Amino acid sequence: MASTDKDLPLKMMVAAIFRSMGYTAFSEVDLCTYTYKGTYKRKQVTDLDVLGIRIDPDLEAFLAVCECKSGEQRAMENLLKLHGVQDFFKAHKAYFVQQKIDVNAREVGAQMGVTCLDKANITTLMKSLSIGESDVLLEHRIYDARSAMAAEHKTLFPRQLEYLRYDFWTLPDHRNIINIVRLLGQMSPDLDARKVSHIVLCHQLTTALALSILRMGSGIIRSNVDDFQDSVLTAILGGARERRDREVLHDTVAKVVPDAHLPLVPEFFEPLIELVGRYLNVVLYSHRIVACLDEMGRRVVLKDDHKQELPAVTDLFHERTIKLSRDALHFTSKVSGIPLEVFEMSLTE
Repeated sequence: MASTDKDLPLKMMVAAIFRSMGYTAFSEVDLCTYTYKGTYKRKQVTDLDVLGIRIDPDLEAFLAVCECKSGEQRAMENLLKLHGVQDFFKAHKAYFVQQKIDVNAREVGAQMGVTCLDKANITTLMKSLSIGESDVLLEHRIYDARSAMAAEHKTLFPRQLEYLRYDFWTLPDHRNIINIVRLLGQMSPDLDARKVSHIVLCHQLTTALALSILRMGSGIIRSNVDDFQDSVLTAILGGARERRDREVLHDTVAKVVPDAHLPLVPEFFEPLIELVGRYLNVVLYSHRIVACLDEMGRRVVLKDDHKQELPAVTDLFHERTIKLSRDALHFTSKVSGIPLEVFEMSLTE
């Protein structure tokens, strides 16, 4: 998105607010649908200006979505559109932010559970959360830097960039885990551990991978955490029914082609079990891994400036959370072939 976006100032304010409220904020999440008529095609439906995600100690993820408009018209239309997107994402909270909002839209929003905020409301909320102008400027800097890097990614790593933008938020977690590991492996030969843009993309993919692993862990806690290894197998195969179908198909192929040796589970299954086991053993600390990885990625974007502008990661997160976050970086390197040097800054600071 170009920096001339008129809604951008409001988006950055909301991103700062979400972070202050304990969410990890993602900007401009695209909502797509897929069809197959001769060929497999993706069609963009709409986009979310800001998506926030917060993970509780039982690893359940709570989503907040926000639509920002700099104009003063069509408040009701935009509000109803946001409510539909909120329902699609199963978001627990929705915020509609516009320069000016009429009374009717506010009343309808209140009945639908959507919080309506105009520019004055945003300013008041920021003040109550002790968010200053420097916090919003920091969001701008990181956003602008990532946007500039995305132009390079579009040329060198288009599939990885498109997956994060279009696919990740609309696919189930087990597919995200498999797909992201594969995409990381595909980009490994072209990585330059000295280029900040390459490091940032690896951090973004690892953060998304960790989020899907934690959300998968939430389902394991609800199903049978005592036998988590079998639960991980069921989850990574897509659920009980999908696991049964895959096992039947695997046995059938093995009988027809005895020497095929087709694997039933992904090659990274054993390292995944080990990682999930660590996360489930200490959910008090592992539930903040996504926020910690995101913070590490933001520091990479800012490069040398973060030491003056941001508190140390150890001041924001428990040492166990930092260690578990670094476990995710080691897992990414192990299963994808990406050299650990790419994550040197996050592994050593």
